[in-house]
Amino acid sequence: MAVGVGDKRTRFACLETVRFMVAITVSAITVAVVVMVTIAALRPVDFTLSIVNGMDSGTRWSSKVNSSSSSSSLSSSHAVVAATNTTTMQQVAERVNLTFALRAYNPSGRKDIRFDNFTVRVTDMPHFPSFAEMTDIAEFTVPAPFTLKRQGVHKMRSKFSLSDNKTLSYVASTYGASGTFKAMVLVKASIGSSSGGSGTPATTINVVTYYCWPVLVGWTAAFDSPNGGVTCTPRKELSVDVDSLLPRSAAPPAAVYRL
Repeated sequence: MAVGVGDKRTRFACLETVRFMVAITVSAITVAVVVMVTIAALRPVDFTLSIVNGMDSGTRWSSKVNSSSSSSSLSSSHAVVAATNTTTMQQVAERVNLTFALRAYNPSGRKDIRFDNFTVRVTDMPHFPSFAEMTDIAEFTVPAPFTLKRQGVHKMRSKFSLSDNKTLSYVASTYGASGTFKAMVLVKASIGSSSGGSGTPATTINVVTYYCWPVLVGWTAAFDSPNGGVTCTPRKELSVDVDSLLPRSAAPPAAVYRL
């Protein structure tokens, strides 16, 4: 009998041990699932940016201007002879408008992406594909926040003006009146993702920087740019020495048009 009782006690002790082990296993699985779900929910959402048709200028960087000057001289018969001299010069444009189209694509089926606080910088690449002697020539903001729907595409067209004489003189003297050149375009924006509806506040707000090159800038940019556009590359920073012609004033806003 004593042995029987001892056997029963042993059986119940085993059951308690099994229950305890099952509880630990279930808890571990639950914790693992929670951790995996949390990591999946916070995983960055992939998206792509590209610039379509380059940055096309509506006017030339400079134009020909004729200037006349008068002079007089004495002929062999001592008569005064008047002469007019005409000189052709290149006059730098007072303002050049550049237009460009930005395309964003969200392949994710899980989250919408909210874009805001756009800043775009244009950097001349005179020795492309080398990064040598690059020069910042323009910077502007794009006041057009938008929500990029999951598996959706958003396009917007912007126009901004270059009016800084130092910058326009640099471009005109380097590439000519109607020159088109290669540039790197830096796009910086704040993004937030949300898995809820359109009214759900964005979460996990980050600042992202995309580098797009080579982007054609100038008179023939729209005609000579590749059909598929230039896909931008996300990077934290690009360690390259760059000169700058940017004025110290705040970057002006660009005009934005929906495509």
